[in-house]
Amino acid sequence: MSRRKREERKNAVLQNDAPESRWDKALGWIAVASVFILACLLSIRKVSEMDLGFHLRAGEWILEHRTWPRTDPFTYTVSDHPYIDIHWLYQLMLVGLYHLGGFPALVLSHTAFILAAFFIMMAAARSHLRSPLALAPLLLIGVLASELRFMLRPETVSWIFLGLTFYLLERRSRGQPSPLWVLPFIHLLWVNMQGLFILGWIILFSYLLGDLLEKKHLDRKLALWSLASVLICLANPYLHQGVLFPLTLLTRLSGENPFGQNISEFTSPWRLKLTFSLPFYPRASLWSYYIFSVFSIGVLILTLRRSRIRELLIFIIFFIFSVQAIRNIPLFILVAIPVTGHSLAELAAGLFKKGKNPGRKNFLLFFMKTRTRRILAASAIVLPLALSLRVITNRHYIVDRREERLGTTLSNTILPIGAADFLLEKNIAGPVFNHLNYGGYLMWKLGQPVLIDGRLEVMGEKFYKEYLTAERDITGLLKKYPSDVVIFPFLVQRSWLQQLHRMSGWRLVYSDHASAVFFRQGVLTHVRKIEFPDKTPGGIEIPVLGETRADLLHIPRRIAWAQGLKGFFQKQEFPAIPMQTGIFYYYIDDLDRAEAFLLEALRQSEGRYFEVYNNLGAVYYKKKMMPEASLCYRIVLKEDPENRIARERISE
Repeated sequence: MSRRKREERKNAVLQNDAPESRWDKALGWIAVASVFILACLLSIRKVSEMDLGFHLRAGEWILEHRTWPRTDPFTYTVSDHPYIDIHWLYQLMLVGLYHLGGFPALVLSHTAFILAAFFIMMAAARSHLRSPLALAPLLLIGVLASELRFMLRPETVSWIFLGLTFYLLERRSRGQPSPLWVLPFIHLLWVNMQGLFILGWIILFSYLLGDLLEKKHLDRKLALWSLASVLICLANPYLHQGVLFPLTLLTRLSGENPFGQNISEFTSPWRLKLTFSLPFYPRASLWSYYIFSVFSIGVLILTLRRSRIRELLIFIIFFIFSVQAIRNIPLFILVAIPVTGHSLAELAAGLFKKGKNPGRKNFLLFFMKTRTRRILAASAIVLPLALSLRVITNRHYIVDRREERLGTTLSNTILPIGAADFLLEKNIAGPVFNHLNYGGYLMWKLGQPVLIDGRLEVMGEKFYKEYLTAERDITGLLKKYPSDVVIFPFLVQRSWLQQLHRMSGWRLVYSDHASAVFFRQGVLTHVRKIEFPDKTPGGIEIPVLGETRADLLHIPRRIAWAQGLKGFFQKQEFPAIPMQTGIFYYYIDDLDRAEAFLLEALRQSEGRYFEVYNNLGAVYYKKKMMPEASLCYRIVLKEDPENRIARERISE
């Protein structure tokens, strides 16, 4: 190839006009495939969603009664509250999938939804940025930023509907065939599956307004199909009430709203409140979101004069949504991928115009060299695959102390599986006084009315505020909403455990590493009070022998970087069960058992996790064993220098 032809080819590639070589294209698609492999693995998680239970229960109720609920049939506290079940079609789908293949079918179907949403947006982005090698890094950062919300939630279905709406309108804007008659059918399904259907209206309005301002005329055909899409949303079981449902979701984003103040998914990703006792957060995901946001905003600013109004509107609106709540990050990422792709293509074309800034031109040409492209391609392939290995070994989750794990079964570290099975085994019937996190699972598993669950729009702000008062004093809520059974996650609701443990009118009948169950004294007498163990499952005697204590406290700790390397090829485990069991005993002042189980956690993990030492330090401090407490807190400060309690206690 002559020098002139090579130069022409470089110019064309930078202007996004020339076909890539077979090697470049093949490497680009391999890089894209590696990102989708990572997305697939990140989506295949053990089931831990608190809300899944009420979706399954509602689907079963609809099938049993052959109608839609009007008031809440699942609680004994707000049974007179209206229940607008806008998710009814999604819930029927869940029940059908569960009967076909159990929880694996649910996990794999939602994995397919997530992959489909990203595939649709990738297809929309390729209408401008045709190089798969250029798309791969954008997709990778987008997937990492969104994976916090890779859950068994109806919002994953909304991602598909959002993508389809955007894709159809983008094709029309480029003069390509686009069946607009599909839009009303998308919205008909959307309004009966999830409350975010209003996002489709935002996309439609943005395209109509953009065309009106840019071309000075209204796209009448699109306007008619958009109007049909809006009107068809009335075709839901609740008519106008169903259409107005999204407004209740918007109120939760307010800083004054009690839901927004207390529910983590409504927290802004830009205002995380981390403490010394909770020094972890999903770094890879949130930093990917920050990087994606800054990069996409920067590219958009650089191409502002060539940007389309509709793209600016969509980008700004969805970015504001993502700033307001963590749960909205994927919505922004999905629409921002094609918008950023278009801006990148415009930026490359603008920078490479002949006679303009030869320094920039030479910089771009450096990235177009064959060797450079191959190195970048290799990196784009290897990085997602390396991250995939960390997902397979669970290192990706454990490094940030997240509870998600690869798998298709129920997660026993989050859901009250053991506690619910215990209640079923004892044939316990009647209303259950439960923590909010457990309501959905218990109403489905037990088939009994519960105190509260995650349908906050049904619970209402008044009752939710009343529920929050139990943090200080549970007796008032128990008196107003009586039950013989109280079940809760003691790690989240420590105050309930300590209050009930001190009350003579209640007895502890069940506990495991996640849940505690109390029965009222004088009732359900066939269930005895719990008997605590004399040794841990690993054989550590209670109370702990001095020799055992000394051996385990001085166990050689694993080197951090070596452990990080093993995260690519060796299955990782976090000692959640013995550590949380030890914390349970600490909360009820059974310090001997707390020490034994925490030492069990130390032995299982070979001293890898400083949180175990932090909890052991608290136990020894309370037992007045200051040399042991000091030893533990010194180890804590090596990895968490900002730990205020460790610093204060070690200086005493």
